[in-house]
Amino acid sequence: SHVHLPDASLLYDRSYCVDLSACKSEEECVDLVEAFAAAHPENEWIFGWGWIEWNWDQPIPPTYHSLERIKTDRPICLQACHMHSAWLNKKALEICGITRETPDPKGGKIGRFENGEPNGVLYEAEGVLLATNRAFALPDDRLKASFLGFLRHASGFGITSVGDVFPRAVARENAYDLYQA
Repeated sequence: SHVHLPDASLLYDRSYCVDLSACKSEEECVDLVEAFAAAHPENEWIFGWGWIEWNWDQPIPPTYHSLERIKTDRPICLQACHMHSAWLNKKALEICGITRETPDPKGGKIGRFENGEPNGVLYEAEGVLLATNRAFALPDDRLKASFLGFLRHASGFGITSVGDVFPRAVARENAYDLYQA
């Protein structure tokens, strides 16, 4: 098996990420995200993980429209449980520079309405990274706190060391310095 340590650390950090894995509808996800956003006004991004439309009562992919119900000027990025899709609000699309004219990234896809406008869902690694690289751009001290919390949790399962050949969530010059610290 494998784990992406930075991603897992941030997904496990309940002060940074809302867990959407038990949701049975798009509306239920939005309700949880709205409550999380209100409880964490200090977070620059509203981040969540675990949604999956095929477990919903109506298995229809989400769009940014439902997220617009949340009254916030912050970007919202919600990763699917399999990490191959991300659901964004209009603010996140704007920050990521995703418009009707934006081509699909190599190896990824931008979900679109019939008129070509981005619908708020990004697919596959390169598509998802358009948003998560920005959502995960946290200060070093915040990342270290998330890492330590997850490593304490993982050590309870006997995991005592990790290797990461592509630390995407900490894509910066000092990625391995963060790990060493």
